[in-house]
Amino acid sequence: MNRLFNFLSNIDETKLMITGGITIFILITFIPLTIILSPIVKDTTKTIKYLILKIINKN
Repeated sequence: MNRLFNFLSNIDETKLMITGGITIFILITFIPLTIILSPIVKDTTKTIKYLILKIINKN
């Protein structure tokens, strides 16, 4: 138990653990989300471009 407290008492190692945890969380959540949502984003941008061009050509 003393080893654990000594390890956690070192601020640099604690920062490294927190940074690593955040990095792993981002990799696990955001990469699959981008893969899943990329077709939706493409369709949305096409629709927005179409609407903008329609508004511009209307005037």
